[in-house]
Amino acid sequence: MNRKNFISKEFFVNATEQQTHETLFDIPQYIGNIKLVNKHTPAHTVKFLYERDEADLQYHVDVSLLPLDQNCTSVCLHITYANGQVFTKDSNIIHSLNNFESAIQYALKGNLADYQPLPQKQSKLAHVTHATMMVLTSFGMLFLSRKLS
Repeated sequence: MNRKNFISKEFFVNATEQQTHETLFDIPQYIGNIKLVNKHTPAHTVKFLYERDEADLQYHVDVSLLPLDQNCTSVCLHITYANGQVFTKDSNIIHSLNNFESAIQYALKGNLADYQPLPQKQSKLAHVTHATMMVLTSFGMLFLSRKLS
């Protein structure tokens, strides 16, 4: 598998570049795990620190904007581990990237106060493991109750 140290995602919003840029600065005021790091990086991006308390992880998210027309802007998110760690596959970083996109969408709609992070999906392996353990536990309880009778 390829090792990488970042993931990027691009999406489009129905807002001008200026509206989107100004809205980015509202996000840390409403969402405690997102902090503004740098308003103007050399690459003309806005840099944020995204913290995941439940996994004790920190990411840097660079947001770049590209105006497409009067009312449409391309938003590119570039996420890396804050410590520069490389990875092959990481559901936590992808989930964090999707949550950051969701926060931007909520901010542009003007309802950041209602923002709730997206729940993390369990892997299929975790579902199968859980179901198997439940079945085995049921059989164990059945045999134990017969043995005690």
